[in-house]
Amino acid sequence: MGGYQMGEVFVLMNKFENQLMYQKLQNQVKGIVFDSAIDVNEISIGLAKASTPNIVLQNIITLTMNEYLLSKINLTMYTDFIKVIRVND
Repeated sequence: MGGYQMGEVFVLMNKFENQLMYQKLQNQVKGIVFDSAIDVNEISIGLAKASTPNIVLQNIITLTMNEYLLSKINLTMYTDFIKVIRVND
């Protein structure tokens, strides 16, 4: 959760309408997140296996999550998140 939350904060701070408002804060914020950012291609498999031992349900969960996570809107958000994290390293 830490990597995701920090990424969301950076994305919001970097939006055009927020850049001037958060510039001073952004220059001062430094942080280390002891969490690994999720891989959009693997999260559905891990969640499915953690949720149930039933193989059929695992496949349904994996397929449903992949459809949602890899949709254009979410993939764009994920790409923005990764760009912001790399800029703020």
